[in-house]
Amino acid sequence: MREDLGRQGIPNPPTSLVGSRITVCRHSIELVQWAAAGPENMGDSVLEIGVSDEFGALQTVVMRYAGPFTLDLSAPARLDLVHRRQLETSRWQRYDDTIVRAQQADFMAVLRGRGVEVLVADQVPGCYAQHYTRDLGFVVDDVFVVSRLNSAKRQAEFSGMRALVERFSAVAYLDAGTIEGGDVMLHEGCVLVGLSEESSREGVDALRYRLDRWGAVGR
Repeated sequence: MREDLGRQGIPNPPTSLVGSRITVCRHSIELVQWAAAGPENMGDSVLEIGVSDEFGALQTVVMRYAGPFTLDLSAPARLDLVHRRQLETSRWQRYDDTIVRAQQADFMAVLRGRGVEVLVADQVPGCYAQHYTRDLGFVVDDVFVVSRLNSAKRQAEFSGMRALVERFSAVAYLDAGTIEGGDVMLHEGCVLVGLSEESSREGVDALRYRLDRWGAVGR
């Protein structure tokens, strides 16, 4: 039976991060590694997940095709604080979604050719960044942590992942702050978190609290 760690407690906490610590980094680090599966590929079975580091052999990955919607950058004053900040730090331009999807299909073929199981999440209309699936959650040992995104324009993205996530063997929801999966990585028993427009110190504190519930030492 699926265990919802955010609501039912943790009867079987993971052991490999006991004695671990959380390190807050000044810069965001984005790595893509998932252990998950999609409803179209796996029926209704419970999906066992597990990630202990960012450098092991990738076995299963969740991806989602880019959609035709792009963010309107012509009026920065109408953008939320997150996107105004990103306009200062990143280079944004419109893209041809048909080209991007073709590139994604080629990449999926490369992964599958190397024995990686690629599972495709559902599309969500009107979401410009839904192909960044790592942002929506991350795995610590055998627990999937649902991200709390800061940008209001990205809140709907998770709906395309919900049916899949509800079948994961263990899921945790953070209670406060904001945190993006792309700002989190695992390294040698540590959980590294990069502060960014999407990840706050309050979110780090909420993750540390959840790690404490799992039996890890958050420092």
